Amino acid sequence: MQVKVDPEEIKRIKAEIEALEKEKREIQAKLEELQKELNIW
Repeated sequence: MQVKVDPEEIKRIKAEIEALEKEKREIQAKLEELQKELNIW
């Protein structure tokens, strides 16, 4: 069974994944900062 995939849809999904991965990196950076602050205590 072949599903017709719209190239625009693929681009949109890829952009969404990239945005999520960027967000994930930012969250990880924040977690590392918090971890450092906790280690000070």
